[in-house]
Amino acid sequence: MKVLFLEHFHDHVIHLTLQIMLAQRFFSIAIALALFISNAQAQVKAGGLLGLSVSSLSVNPNPSSEEYGSKLSLAVGGVVERKFSDNIGISAELLVLGKGNTVTERGDKVFFKLTYLEIPIMLRYYFSLPGGVEPFVMAGPTAGFLLSAKAKLKGGNAISQKDETKGIDVGLGIGGGAQYPMNGFTPYAILRYALGLANINNDTDDGTTVKNRGLLIAVGVMLPIGE
Repeated sequence: MKVLFLEHFHDHVIHLTLQIMLAQRFFSIAIALALFISNAQAQVKAGGLLGLSVSSLSVNPNPSSEEYGSKLSLAVGGVVERKFSDNIGISAELLVLGKGNTVTERGDKVFFKLTYLEIPIMLRYYFSLPGGVEPFVMAGPTAGFLLSAKAKLKGGNAISQKDETKGIDVGLGIGGGAQYPMNGFTPYAILRYALGLANINNDTDDGTTVKNRGLLIAVGVMLPIGE
């Protein structure tokens, strides 16, 4: 009984420590974004976006008896964009989006649903076209904080997989888009591929590496701030 109590206490301490570390990261991010906005010049815009995430999981080694498929999820959040010149800028996003995949084995289909609070920081290069349209390419790091992880057998109940999934994911985003500044607001659209770099499998005993993959298609509107 004493051993079980000590193990439970140890797990509780580890969980609490991870929560404190996560809170510190959020606090640091909040300060960074506040400084980002407070130093804003006339070329700063902020707004929201809504889109679809087409995601999958890269599993290595890949069992030959399993077939993997992609998963479609919603993505919603906000964005702050700052242009340093006509061609160079940076954007910071705060997104809630779904990831995961489907696994089919011997006719049984399982849906893995991961929900993240994700923060992509993208360096942008803009092109100028006649008519005011501004296409751009972008690339940069992403950090994701796990909100929930569930597995659901088709026709069955969802089972939590949060203990089996690491709480933090990091990756690289690359893509492009276009925006069209108008009187007082700027509609835009983006297409971005996210390559997960971290192994999100929290089970260190089975030796399986699991990494996120995803394609984000989103549209939104930004308004000028700091003028």
